[in-house]
Amino acid sequence: MSAGKALLTIVNCRIYIKKASVELQERFGIVEGGEVNPIIALYLLNKKIADIVDDNGRIADISKLIECFDKPIYSTLFFVVQDLIKRGKKIAFGETDNELIITSENTLVYVMDEDSTIKAIDLYNIVDRAIKQGYRFLIAVVDMHGDVTYYEVSKMVFPKIERREMYNERAL
Repeated sequence: MSAGKALLTIVNCRIYIKKASVELQERFGIVEGGEVNPIIALYLLNKKIADIVDDNGRIADISKLIECFDKPIYSTLFFVVQDLIKRGKKIAFGETDNELIITSENTLVYVMDEDSTIKAIDLYNIVDRAIKQGYRFLIAVVDMHGDVTYYEVSKMVFPKIERREMYNERAL
């Protein structure tokens, strides 16, 4: 265990920060003693920025964390979080499991894997909510290789066209 690494602990599939540098706390919005999102924990472990320790302070296996990933979207989210952090973005988690927020850009990212589907009305409602909250809206699609493609989505409003007479009376 490196002296500079953050230390995580898992209690009933909830991950807590035992120790973290001030820089790490500011970068990821975490606090010592506080709970950390499992996706962020996995990112920190994957980048070897943190270790998981058991109750006795011994390094625990990463599989202990993986067992806590009870939602299929977590693996897809991990690839998007990793990509956004690599691009220098500061992220937060949104209202639903599929949502991330790029805080510095006021952008809502809806995360999907390439096999996912979404109904047009559901997409419309998500875009509408994002716009009303002042966000730019992106969809992040993760392919089977873990590559992420981003699509910007906006809402178009088509005004109703009033029916009018084809010919003006004066023209006759």
